Amino acid sequence: MGKIKLIFSFFLLAQPNSVLSQVILNNYKLDSITIISPKYEFQGKEFKRIKKKELLQAPIKNIDNILISKLNVSIQKSQSGSGSPNVRGMEASRLQLIFNGISLNNCITRSGHSQNLKYIDYFNINDAYTSSSNSVSFGSGIMNSAIYINSAPIRKSDSVNSSFFQEFSSGLNSSKMNLSSVYKIGKVSAFTSISINDYGLVKGGKNKTHGYDDWGELPHMFENERQKYTQNHSIYLTQRFSKNVSNFSIANIDLYSSNFSKLNRIDKLNDLKDGVPKFEKWYYGPQNYFLSKISLSNYKSYMLSDKFQITAAYQKLNESRHKKKYTDNFQSNRYEDLDVIDSKMDFKKKFTKSTLNYGISNRVEILNSKAKLTDSICNTFYNSTRYPDGGSYVVDNNIYAQIQFKINNLFYLNLGGGLNDYFIRSKFNDTSIINLGYKKLELNNLSIIKNFSLNYAKSNLAINFKLFDGFRNPNVDDMTKIFSKDDKNVLVPNNNLSPEKVRNYEIAATYMTNKFELSFSCYLSLINNAISREFSQINDQDSILYDGEIMRVQMNKNIDNITIYGFEIFMKSLFINNYTMDNKIIYTTGKKSNNEPLAHIAPIQIKNNFKKKIGNSYIVLSHSYNGKKDSEDFDLSGIDNLDEATIDGIPFVNFFDISYFNQLNKNITINFSIENIFDIHHKFFSSAIVSNGRNYVISLQKKF
Repeated sequence: MGKIKLIFSFFLLAQPNSVLSQVILNNYKLDSITIISPKYEFQGKEFKRIKKKELLQAPIKNIDNILISKLNVSIQKSQSGSGSPNVRGMEASRLQLIFNGISLNNCITRSGHSQNLKYIDYFNINDAYTSSSNSVSFGSGIMNSAIYINSAPIRKSDSVNSSFFQEFSSGLNSSKMNLSSVYKIGKVSAFTSISINDYGLVKGGKNKTHGYDDWGELPHMFENERQKYTQNHSIYLTQRFSKNVSNFSIANIDLYSSNFSKLNRIDKLNDLKDGVPKFEKWYYGPQNYFLSKISLSNYKSYMLSDKFQITAAYQKLNESRHKKKYTDNFQSNRYEDLDVIDSKMDFKKKFTKSTLNYGISNRVEILNSKAKLTDSICNTFYNSTRYPDGGSYVVDNNIYAQIQFKINNLFYLNLGGGLNDYFIRSKFNDTSIINLGYKKLELNNLSIIKNFSLNYAKSNLAINFKLFDGFRNPNVDDMTKIFSKDDKNVLVPNNNLSPEKVRNYEIAATYMTNKFELSFSCYLSLINNAISREFSQINDQDSILYDGEIMRVQMNKNIDNITIYGFEIFMKSLFINNYTMDNKIIYTTGKKSNNEPLAHIAPIQIKNNFKKKIGNSYIVLSHSYNGKKDSEDFDLSGIDNLDEATIDGIPFVNFFDISYFNQLNKNITINFSIENIFDIHHKFFSSAIVSNGRNYVISLQKKF
């Protein structure tokens, strides 16, 4: 069965007479934005969206910062320069990150914290938004919301148009550089970009308004008032092409490459045993990420569609984990090599009073895992792998249809449905460390998904009610991982997991005038068959020897029912004399069925921005409030990193920033900012790294 599905997944690419293969053979190139991706709309306007102008004016060119500032997103940080986004209590494998229509989640995206945001170059972003109820079109992994990040279509130009950007930051001890160009090669428009990011030792704040003098300042983790182990480097390469195939068709190709230096795992290096550091080393090895995407977009009306897009994409990911305790003679090294292949067809057809979106998609993932132990003179020895050493592959097929009806001039009705077929096969070659009683693990799930929404729009007011399902198939990480977070408990595979399923309810409203906009939404998510860790046994033993330690056995099981609810408020207003104010309030809470705290629930967030426009320049004063989270409200599994908080939990914090943006002329732009003006000391919820103190940032952009 698995072989049949694997062959089927390559069918579109392998057919010599297929449309997709002809696109490939003729070197046609891809569209960087999915043209038929369903969006969260009120009266044709997206509810929450970051646009290119805001990205250019941002005081610090960082994806994390802009998502926190403008959208309903919180960020967990374990390293400098990257973070794990959280939307409505959904993070990592429960939150899809979609870049140019391709999901960056994969079969080893874990349930804890995911750093996939770092794969995206800030300077290749045209817009970003969050959206709910799209699980019909994207299938598994959208439990409530997803984050969509898109590049801009390649601007056609007969001449070479280039841009240079440079940024320096004092508190992060960082520098960023980008060089990009738009040009033509014959009849093909092209875009080339290179970005280099360099992060040094982060300097935390000195003003401990929270009253915990020793919080986050372990002596072995600091040097000259700066955090050790926070330095890292990254380079991004982008090459894109676009060609008009006809008057109504566009073919494109995008190539993205992200390369990262090793990243120290700060939360593990913070660990103490008997008052001394436990780990001499704990880091993620240099990572390489590659994405290529080919698509053909057609805008001519046919019987079955008015627009369609055919897409093929390939992702390659290499990652590794390395650790050595001070008491060990060997360093543990574990490696993952992952290939992801996507093929998609999306269609849109308009009728007199309705619009139909439908499509089909297929994804194949192939995972190989290796491991070794090394001694001080680089001799190698056997080590158990993180995932099955015989490899794993996943096949994910999805078909969907969504239709929007115009009931009258006031009401729109949206109905959608989808069918998902999901298959996993993993093979264990060596069972000497952990004897599971089986060498092959297989899972096959068939899921039906549906959604419903009713939209009301009149004059300045739009109201939207949604009832929609979501689901998440257990992935390779859930089912097969052998892993210990705390050297006390070890997670072992379970071949009997079912999909997590969620029913979502949401009501949202937007009121808009020329000078004022107010958006409000409240939501309820009810998750069934939630996957959680539970103490278990293997071969009638509740403890085993793993990584040189006797540890209690845990398994992932479908044991929880979860309730999550909250609200979001966004407001924007224009005052006299070019003053603009925008505000947001984000609140989420959640519990398990036994009333235990739920992981990934960030405390309340309040963000206020006051902007003054002076000619071609802007002055922005920003205020950020992150609420308190008591220690008893942290999850019991350790995902929320209570050991990185104070004895009482995470205290509230207020930050103030100011920035100055000036477009000196059409070619030169400067930006000067002071972040965390009052030099406040803090760690954000679930984060290992201390946030930066007062941070001076200066940047320059030159077009030529």
